[in-house]
Formats: sequence, C-alpha cells, structure tokens
Amino acid sequence: WGRAISPDLVQWVEQPLALIPEPFEVGCWSGSVVYQAGAPELFYTRITGDNWAVGQVARATIDESSSDRWKSLPADVLIASPPPEVNATSYRDPFIFRRDEGDWGMLIGAGLADGRAAVLHYHSADLREWIYDGLLFARRSTRADELWTGTLWECPQLFRLHDQWVLLVSVWEDDELYHAAAATGDYDGFRFTPKRWQRLKHGESA
Repeated sequence: WGRAISPDLVQWVEQPLALIPEPFEVGCWSGSVVYQAGAPELFYTRITGDNWAVGQVARATIDESSSDRWKSLPADVLIASPPPEVNATSYRDPFIFRRDEGDWGMLIGAGLADGRAAVLHYHSADLREWIYDGLLFARRSTRADELWTGTLWECPQLFRLHDQWVLLVSVWEDDELYHAAAATGDYDGFRFTPKRWQRLKHGESA
C-alpha cells in the first residue's frame, strides 16, 4: 500500500510504503482502514496461493519498529475463504463501516459462478470474529442493459446520503477493469435494495 500525507488535502507528499507483501504472501491488495484506540488498523486482501482471484481478509497493525509501516502475521487472517454455498469465482476488497446498531459491518466484492456480480455482507462486534449474513446484493447484467455492471464488483462501498443509501462498485469483467457504478436505495442492516443505478463518472478508469 502506498501512503501520502497532506496538511490541506491539496498538496500531498509521498511517504514510505505502508504495507508490502510479507514473505508468506504473494500480494496485499485493496481494503480499508479503521481507527481503534487512536491507532489505524489495515484490513486488506491477502493473496497467498496460485488463485489470485479469491483472496483472504487479513489485518495489519503498526510495526513497533517503524511507525510508518504496518505488519501482518500468518495468524492475522480474519476470513480465510468465501462461504462455500456462495460459489464465488472472485472474492476481495474488504470495506469496513459502522452499522446503525453500533457494531461493525464488512462488505466484500465478488463474482459468482452463475455470472452475477455481488457484494457479500458480514458483521462483527469486535473487528475480529466475523459472521456471514448473506449477499448484500447481486446483479446479473448484459451489454444490452441501460447500465452494464459486469460480472465482478471490486472495492464496494456503502454509505448513507441524506435519507437514502449509496452503493459504489468498480465494474470488472474478463480480467479488465471498467467504470465505477453507483446505486441509490435502501439498506436494512443486511440487504441493499437498489432503486436507481448510474455511472459514477464518465471515462473507463475505475
């Protein structure tokens, strides 16, 4: 993971890499950051084997020998694999957020064997033990649709905007990243019901 700091969100200065693959990892991919007791923890996609499409969810904490770097141990895996009943062909990019009930929610982007793009939903009271709740939402899409959303969603995010919720995803298909898409709708703490889909922005860069 790269890292930069800024006094004003305009001028940025690059810092040393925050997270690099450990000797037992092939890669440390996208995720999110949570502040706990004043210290940031990283929740990321750990890749350890030959199947780079299906990752694990792991955590990293600040390295005591360097405040500019985070480290992770083999035992820091929080979710080792997707639930078998989901039949996921891709699985990555954990997004952590506070739920209305006061506990934590986690979203993970996925592609399913039946061709749907999906987001999986988990919850936790302590950021360590995670309970799978089912699919937050899944969508089958073709190029003929008004808004095509591919067969895999990366980097899902969910947030409240006034009286509705917004789901953001990066659209992926056949090892190619396309545009970012957004849906507005309702979230009941476990499931998202979209009312409207749209492109988040113009251009193919997600």
